[in-house]
Amino acid sequence: MKSIKLINKIEEDENIKTFIFERADLQYKAGQYIIISLKGEDPTRAFSLSSSPTEDLLMISTHIRDTPFKRKLNSLDIGSEVNIRGPFGNFILKVDFNQIVMMAGGIGITPFRSMIKYASDKGLKNEITLLYSNKNSKFLYKNDLDNIAKKKHIKIIYTVTGSDPEWKGRYGRIDEAMVKEYCNLDSLFYICGPPNMVNSLSNMLKNMGVKNILTEGFT
Repeated sequence: MKSIKLINKIEEDENIKTFIFERADLQYKAGQYIIISLKGEDPTRAFSLSSSPTEDLLMISTHIRDTPFKRKLNSLDIGSEVNIRGPFGNFILKVDFNQIVMMAGGIGITPFRSMIKYASDKGLKNEITLLYSNKNSKFLYKNDLDNIAKKKHIKIIYTVTGSDPEWKGRYGRIDEAMVKEYCNLDSLFYICGPPNMVNSLSNMLKNMGVKNILTEGFT
């Protein structure tokens, strides 16, 4: 178990907040998660790291819900310490596939930000396509992702599933037509988001004949 300090908090959208902690020499792979415990709070929570192993910080983003743990997390002052365990998880970037597709729903973008940032920083030549759906146009990490996508090996397609008059781009859920338009079915497919979305997209890909699928559901 390590103790790390909070160094910044960022309001993202409505009830989503990003927390940035010191790195504290934690060694991890892009896409892994840590378990955080708060001082004086018994429950623990798992959070995917959205930071890349190439960055000198640890970053998570989460919905701030009305639970004792989330209320205390949200109220932490800069400089406060939390305890972490990990890293854990096998939902990691596998560079032995030349073509990789990442399918994210809402907060499910967190491990993909880690993977894409790592691939960019390391100059990897894998072709990465991100299909990213969100209820509105306030896509988490959009500025970071857009800057990374200037590299020719990384392509990002955003789609809004709700009603948003400010959005001038694509609408609708990730579906078979979108996959056929942007993806090679021989790619390695990652899916991360709410369990219902993950299950639905996984079944869709299997019906399309996709063989290589990795999933992670966020409850």
